[in-house]
Amino acid sequence: NDLQLDSCLLRGVSKRSEIGFLSIFEHFNSCQVGSNLKTPRYPIWLVNSDNHYSVVFSSCKQLVSDWRAERQFHLYHYDGLVGQTEETVLCVDTTGFSSKEDVKREEVPALELCIKTKW
Repeated sequence: NDLQLDSCLLRGVSKRSEIGFLSIFEHFNSCQVGSNLKTPRYPIWLVNSDNHYSVVFSSCKQLVSDWRAERQFHLYHYDGLVGQTEETVLCVDTTGFSSKEDVKREEVPALELCIKTKW
């Protein structure tokens, strides 16, 4: 989790965090979010996309402890800036394949790009 940047040594998070973090900047190769933030102890992630923060979470605790739970699952998304009144449920299916070229060809929401940095 360490990165040498010229004379500066950057250290990552040394153990799994309570909640996770996903960033749109990782999709654009501007930063790298380490595995200890991508796989937190609880299935809750702070998401940095579209110049603000929101939260995605799962009611399935196994999502962070059993890789088989990552095949198909639901994430709930909450964004306080949009005055959200109804729950937003995202259905994630990691069994399919999409290349970076597929992503470039279509207009993909920033939240989806953030989620794809983990799954």
